[in-house]
Amino acid sequence: MPANIQTRGGFEVSCPDGGDRLVVKKGGLVQLEIDLGVQGMKIQTPGDLQIQAGGSLSIRSGGSMSVSCGANLSAAVGSSMDLTVGGAATVTARSNMTMTIGSAMSITAGTALQLTAGNQFNLLGGHTVNLKGGNDVVIDTKKLSAKVATDTVIDTKEFTLRAEGKASIKAGGELVLKGSKLVQN
Repeated sequence: MPANIQTRGGFEVSCPDGGDRLVVKKGGLVQLEIDLGVQGMKIQTPGDLQIQAGGSLSIRSGGSMSVSCGANLSAAVGSSMDLTVGGAATVTARSNMTMTIGSAMSITAGTALQLTAGNQFNLLGGHTVNLKGGNDVVIDTKKLSAKVATDTVIDTKEFTLRAEGKASIKAGGELVLKGSKLVQN
């Protein structure tokens, strides 16, 4: 396979170290970098990152995984999405992050799961959304919007929901809070 591939749109695709890293450049500027090393996976781009799948999408890494983009991140999956990482999983968008899933979404990290959007995080799941982190699940954003038709499960040792302004939780049916001790501040 050649070290460099030139596309009609002026993009250059290369594996500069001949190994596990793929770099896409246009006009000498890095547009996308994917690193599939032994320790895990890293995807980064200075602009928008859009992930689309008409059916199902499954991404697995035995180590850690990091996805970061300099602007907006959107994932649109027609059926189900499964992201499973053995170590820590970090997904970061400098501005907005939107995940639209047709039926079920599962994000599992062996140690910690962190989803960060600089401005707004939108989660639209068809039936079920499962977020699981071995130790921590962190969702860090200025505005969070989640709409799921059936069930949302956050499974972790520690989870904090914090708002500087108003925080609202609405349920059309039952709202269940469980704990060995429920404390009101």
